[in-house]
Amino acid sequence: TKFNQYAEIMITNWQQRQKRYILEQAQLGDWPLQDILKELDNLTDVKSYHETSILNILVEANNRPFEPQSVKQGIYSGLSDLDKMTNGFHDGELFILAARPSMGKTDAMNHFAIHAGLKGYKPIVFSLEMKRETLIDRMIASVGNINRLKLRDPYATMSDDQKLKWTHAIGKLSTANIEIDDRPGMTVPQIRASARKIIKQNPDLKPIILIDYMQIIRPND
Repeated sequence: TKFNQYAEIMITNWQQRQKRYILEQAQLGDWPLQDILKELDNLTDVKSYHETSILNILVEANNRPFEPQSVKQGIYSGLSDLDKMTNGFHDGELFILAARPSMGKTDAMNHFAIHAGLKGYKPIVFSLEMKRETLIDRMIASVGNINRLKLRDPYATMSDDQKLKWTHAIGKLSTANIEIDDRPGMTVPQIRASARKIIKQNPDLKPIILIDYMQIIRPND
């Protein structure tokens, strides 16, 4: 619940303040290492209550094969084989797409974002490596089925038919409600804050968050 999340944030902030206080006192009082470690360990024991027993869930699961179930539909990826396996992307789930360089991971992410946006969801893309303009060009090419090599000089290389596709693709993409934050070197708190701000500004749209790519998320200072 939101209350439990808020409680965890408050406890974490308090623990950080207490840790600094303990280290300051330890330095002033020349504490033995064993005493310092003991005090720091005591801090980690202060946690809000969280249910860990599986018994209640097992009781509920016992009847599932014998009663009709309402299957919750997630946000479909637009890839039928993947959607058959996952039934879409669901709340609280994390999917990691891993592959060698230049295998199409960013294009796959763009496809997920475009498909979700056109279906009425709110794709929030964090592009930590590629600039927003480049990502948008790729999305236009994907929607318009246009060769990306022509994007370097569309005026000189595109046929009249391709220019019409380009205009149509931009019109279609403008209805997809996609947000792109392309700040490099973002931390997890920065990503969380940006996502929350966008979600708050769009309360009627269910969000899906996509990050390209996770290895270059900067650790907290």
